[in-house]
This record gives sequence, structure tokens and C-alpha cells, in this order.
Amino acid sequence: MKDAKKILQEHGFVLKKKFGQNFITNDTVLMEIVNQAQIQPDDRVIEIGPGAGALTAKLAIAAKSVTAIEIDSTLQPVLEETLQDYKNVELIFADILKWDLKKYLEQKYPAENMKVVANLPYYITTPIIMKLLEEKLPLQSITIMVQKEVADRMQAQPGGKDYGALTLAIAYYAKAKIVMTVPPHIFLPPPKVMSAVIHLQLKQSSRQQSKMAVLPEAVNSNFNLSEKQEKWLFQVIGAAFEQRRKTLLNALANKGIADKEQIRQALGTIDLPENIRGERLSLEDFIQLSKLLAKN
Repeated sequence: MKDAKKILQEHGFVLKKKFGQNFITNDTVLMEIVNQAQIQPDDRVIEIGPGAGALTAKLAIAAKSVTAIEIDSTLQPVLEETLQDYKNVELIFADILKWDLKKYLEQKYPAENMKVVANLPYYITTPIIMKLLEEKLPLQSITIMVQKEVADRMQAQPGGKDYGALTLAIAYYAKAKIVMTVPPHIFLPPPKVMSAVIHLQLKQSSRQQSKMAVLPEAVNSNFNLSEKQEKWLFQVIGAAFEQRRKTLLNALANKGIADKEQIRQALGTIDLPENIRGERLSLEDFIQLSKLLAKN
């Protein structure tokens, strides 16, 4: 494969800030991402934001197939040259946040679990992650390069400054683990922050659920929640962290989740003090609390 950096120069490609383009140029780091994603010869991979195709090529060697989704169509000649030797790569030029990935997977790979690998643009990391999780796609794992502080939030523990709504959403759908940290100099151009690769192992029941028609009262067997209960859970979590310095009692009451007396009673039922803050509750605590408040 030709060097991606040289191909960019030959095509006179100018990196675009609006797309958050920071391409990885280090072969050792690229191979380690593939290793940490645990790519096997029979795996089918979705790559978001292939950029110049350096990681795509490594994935194509390791996997059965790669579907690379790129928002910047001006990268087409670069990618076609970079990947000309890899017949198992499909290039799709689309905005991942608007493109119907679920429909694509249902039509092309209806009976297979997929793995997502991506060097995500840092300015839209969370929306992309939440799309992948909330749509309950048939994913086995998600391995992504993100800003280090975002990775810290994704695997944080209750009580810390990094713990929040994103942490709980990740914990609901997956098991998160930071597998490597990456310095700025391995990117083109170098970002101003440290980066990290985090591996999300999707919970089995979420993947099983994605392979069937999801009924309005379908149950997520991870926590025995219906879709309505799941939606309510995340409303409670969102309210708790929108005003995270307030007590949970005041934060939930201010957002109209329930009146203060109902919240006090619910907290008491699960042996939590009324002056506790949301950052002290585990996911299981939030699930119990949301179920109690939902009854009202």
C-alpha cells in the first residue's frame, strides 16, 4: 500500500477543520488499534471516518470485509488509490449521523454481528457513540479513538468528576475499557489534546434484541426494562446530571420528574439519603429509582 500521507500530498488534499480531520500516520498505532479491536478473519467491520485509508487498509487485511463510511466526498480519489489493492472494502460517502446504518445492516448483513472501529472526530464523538448504542444495532464491539478526557468519562466510577450521563449510558449498553493512550504527534495534524482508544464490548442481550423486530414493550434483559422504562431511566439520569451540583432531590424536582415528597419516598425505599447527589448513584441505583418514580 502506498503511504497515505504521500497520497494526500499528491492529490493536494487540504485537511478540513469543520470535519475534525486528524489522520493517524503511525503504523505501530494503527496495528495496535486492530489488535485491541480483536479483529478476526471472519469479522465484518464498520469503520467510521476512514480519512486517508491508513487504518482501513490494516482492517481489510485482518477482517473478512470493511464498510468504510466517510463524510468528506473529496477524499474519494485518495481512498480509491490508497485502497485499490483491497477488494473487500466498500466505500460509502455519507454523514453517519444521518445515514441509515440499521437499514444497511439489515439488508446486507442480516444474520451477522459487526464490529465498529473508528478514529472519531472529537467534536461529534458523543452523538456518534449514542447513535450506535441507542439504535441497538447488531454490534459485537465498538473500538474507537477519542479524546482522552472523553474516554475517562466513559469508564468512570461513581463519585468522581468524570462520572456522568455518558458513563451511565455506556454502562447500560456495554463494558468499557481504555486499552491505549495516544500522544498528539502520531496524528496529521497533531491535536492539542491526548487521545485514547477505548473498547466497548456490547452486552449480549442488546445484540440479540437488535436481530428481531423491537416491539413497544420489548424487554432489555440486561436489566429487565421495557422500552418505556428505558426511556424513563435516561430522562431521570439526564435530569440528575443537568444540574449535577444540586442534590438529586432538587435536580429531579426542578426538571418535573416528580414532586419532592415522591422523590424522598423513592430514595428512602432504596436506602439513599435525600441529600445525595446523582454522581453518587450507580447504574443499578438509577434503575431502581426510575422504576419507583415511574409508578407515580
